Amino acid sequence: MPFVIDRKRFNAYFNKLFYPALFISILLLIFLLRHVLKAFIVMLLFIFANVVIGRIRRVIPVPIEIEVVTLGTVICTILYGFGAGAFVAVFSAIIGAVIAKRISPYTLIMVVGYVIVATIATAFDPAGVVKAGIILTIVNNLFIFCVFQFAFRYSVFRNISYGLSNIILNILIFKYLAEPILHFLI
Repeated sequence: MPFVIDRKRFNAYFNKLFYPALFISILLLIFLLRHVLKAFIVMLLFIFANVVIGRIRRVIPVPIEIEVVTLGTVICTILYGFGAGAFVAVFSAIIGAVIAKRISPYTLIMVVGYVIVATIATAFDPAGVVKAGIILTIVNNLFIFCVFQFAFRYSVFRNISYGLSNIILNILIFKYLAEPILHFLI
């Protein structure tokens, strides 16, 4: 005798069991992957912050370099590894430049600088995030300064203005924000 399934009873049991099981599975998945989800959310927040800064820079045309890409890159690399840091570096810089309508050959050099920051940041541990941020800010600005100055013959005044303002701003950002952000994310 063939096995016959009563569709009404099957649907009734399926609906009673499937949705609670799906809900429990999603909660379990979120619990197991919470670090991955947290890392992704943090990366998106840093990218969003840089986009907002890019929009502000469109309105205020002064030769200062305001960005949180370095902070995001260092923190994400130290916490989540090179892939996360490089993701923040590349997408923050590119999306920020697109939003600010400042895409240029300089954008590529800045992205390379941020990827260098992510690469070197893998050598630091979370306890030294402030020191790492300051060192990597200086390394990044020296790299960008040299490339802009020697390869592109960029204005010395603007180059120094952008570099010094970025170093000063990032020292303040890392000194006052890096550790609280890092402790919040751990």
